[in-house]
Amino acid sequence: MALASSGRAIFDHNGSKLFIPASNLKILTSACALELLGPEHRLQTDFLSQNRWRQDGLLEGDLILKGFGDPTLTDLESVELWRTVPRADKAYGLPHGLEVTLESIVRKLRRLGLREIGGDILIDDSFFESKRVADGWMTDDEPWFYGAQIGALSVNENILTVTVNSSPRVGDPAIVRTAPATSYVRVTSDTTTVERGTATSLVFTRSRGQNEIIVKGSIPHGHRRIVKFMTVEDPGLYTGYVLREVLGKSGITVSGLVKRRKVDNNMQLLLRNCSAPLSSIVHYLNKTSDNFYAEMLLKAMGAVAEKDGSWEGGLKAIRSFLMRQGIRRAYRIADGSGLSRYNLLTPRTLTRVLRNARNNSHFVDSLPIAGVDKGYGTLWRRMKDTVAAGNLRAKTGTVEGVSTLSGYVSSLDRKELVFSVMVNGIVGDAKMGKNLQDRIGVLLASNRLADIPTALRGECMSSDRYGS
Repeated sequence: MALASSGRAIFDHNGSKLFIPASNLKILTSACALELLGPEHRLQTDFLSQNRWRQDGLLEGDLILKGFGDPTLTDLESVELWRTVPRADKAYGLPHGLEVTLESIVRKLRRLGLREIGGDILIDDSFFESKRVADGWMTDDEPWFYGAQIGALSVNENILTVTVNSSPRVGDPAIVRTAPATSYVRVTSDTTTVERGTATSLVFTRSRGQNEIIVKGSIPHGHRRIVKFMTVEDPGLYTGYVLREVLGKSGITVSGLVKRRKVDNNMQLLLRNCSAPLSSIVHYLNKTSDNFYAEMLLKAMGAVAEKDGSWEGGLKAIRSFLMRQGIRRAYRIADGSGLSRYNLLTPRTLTRVLRNARNNSHFVDSLPIAGVDKGYGTLWRRMKDTVAAGNLRAKTGTVEGVSTLSGYVSSLDRKELVFSVMVNGIVGDAKMGKNLQDRIGVLLASNRLADIPTALRGECMSSDRYGS
């Protein structure tokens, strides 16, 4: 922990020790993206062809969809379903208002005159590498939304929303639906509707490397809808299939198939869609700790700064960012979100980055605020009704056995502090780490600067598994 104004250390316990940071790594990714790309940077998706369509609306060739890492593309069916999902069941903060639906883009193409596509839907996602899962991601995470594959052309964060409702009659199969209702993914259901009062026993899986989602088990009659957010294999083809289906629903027929092909630069631009500005994307990313957005930004940084849209290209950009701050060693990074178990950071590294980023209002405003954020940020339930509420801003982080919290807080005598509390080696629920962090957060906000070291020392003596 240090003074934000001068960097003078106020308290240090295991501050130079390496810890798995979990989503505290997003501090590096988001701060670097704002510096490197700029808050007004927008990520684009281009619709191309060899020539324009005829006067009667027929495009005699292929419609080409070229992606440049926009994480905000969605389809309307998914967005409308996400709006009905209770807060506790949501994936991150979806929907968040930054989405651009394929339906809205197709309407623009129709207004421009497109009525029929005589060729194929070609997807070009070559802006990023073909590797879609980072080193150190657990195979157990692959079916679930927080482990979604990464591609330059993506829709719905590369997830499929699966809903299960009980049948009107006991003994019948449950009603399993997906949004979008796409032919790209096969859903196999071995489910039964059972009597009221019986325990729910649904199990959701996705065959590794396959676009088959399997739902097994039972759901009681009249039970509330069960919602799961499952990943898909090959984001680019998924986007192409969903686009083809959206085109069909809008009355634009497609004669050909969905194929992948890297296209030449001499294609004709029909339409360019641009995302919300990077400042808004970072705000959502940090408030909700969205892994997919962080990884998309990491690869975009690599593509722009290093001409290498890979994890290694993005990591090289972050290493250069850290070097400019005088941080040359004592860390290891493997992805942009913190999901990888290979990541290692020290609390001192995090506090230095936070101190250097404190004058970037876009970054500071993106951090969750203790006790507020109206259910949006990851700290809205924590430190409520304490002196830290509305004061402490910090990035949370949680993976199995890990809980971290790093950010800013003002002491009782209004001295701005940067801090990092990292807990590793937790057996069981991460609540122990969160409770410790919350106690420290309240302690920092409720004490004068001169009294903080003594107060913190008492907390630290009870555990030697965290750094501050």
